[in-house]
Amino acid sequence: MKIVQSIAVALVLMISAGSFADARAPGEKDRIAAVLDRGNLLYDHDQAAWHSTDVMLEQVPRPRIGEVKGWLIEPGAGGGLSVLYYGYDGATPYGVFRAGYRDGKVVDPVLIAADTPDRALTATQARMVQARKAAMDRNPAACVRKPFNAVVVPPASETAPVEVYLLTPQVEAGKYPFGLHYQVTVGADGKVASTRPFMKGCMVQPLPANVVASMVSHLLDPMPTEIHVWLARWTGKPVYVLVADPQQLWEVTGGGMRKVDRP
Repeated sequence: MKIVQSIAVALVLMISAGSFADARAPGEKDRIAAVLDRGNLLYDHDQAAWHSTDVMLEQVPRPRIGEVKGWLIEPGAGGGLSVLYYGYDGATPYGVFRAGYRDGKVVDPVLIAADTPDRALTATQARMVQARKAAMDRNPAACVRKPFNAVVVPPASETAPVEVYLLTPQVEAGKYPFGLHYQVTVGADGKVASTRPFMKGCMVQPLPANVVASMVSHLLDPMPTEIHVWLARWTGKPVYVLVADPQQLWEVTGGGMRKVDRP
C-alpha cells in the first residue's frame, strides 16, 4: 500500500504540470452529471444515517432499541433528508423513530409512539424496506466481517425498480474501503433483478493527512462511477481513476469529474 501512496503522490505532481481535457463527447456530459448526482446522494445518505443513528441511540428508550431493524432515507423539508428507523410487526414494517438531516445536522427528532397510526409506512416506504431486505439477503462477497451499509434510493415511481447500494464499511480510522461495493436493483415484484460489483476484489487504501489524493484503476466501466464520487467526498481528497478501455485518466471530486491530459 505504500507503493500505491507513492504512485498517487507522483501522479498528482505530474498532473500539476499538465492540463485537463474538456469532456464533451456526445452524451458524456449527461453521464457525468448523473454519476455526480448519484455519488453525492450516496454520501449525503450515508452521512444522514451515521449522524442520525447517534441521536436515535440517545433518544429511543432502551426497551425499544431492539425494535429497530433498519432505516430508510427520503427527501425532507428545506432541501434536507428525512430518516425513518423501522421495525417489524410480523412481516409488516412500522416506524420507530424519525429525524431530519439538514446542513450537516440532525433536526426534529421524533420517537414514534407504539399505539399511533403515525407509525404506518407509506407504500413507497414499504417497497424501499422490502428492497433493502432483498438486497441484504443476497449476501454478496464482503471484505470485512461487518454488515454492509445500505443506501436505498427512493424509486422514481410506484412501479419503478428500487436501487440499493451495499457499501463496505470502514473498520479502521484512516483506511478507506475502495471495494467491494455493490448496486442491487430490485424490481416492482420485490425480487432482485440484477447485482453489479464496482470492483472485482477487496481494496483498502490508507490515506494519512499528508497524502493529497488517492489513485485506483477501474476495469469495469469506461469512466469513473458514483462510488468514486462517494469516496472523494468521504475521504475529502480527489480520487484519480485510471480506466482501461479506452485508457484514460480521470480526476474525481465531489464537485466534478474530468479527464486529465498527460503532459
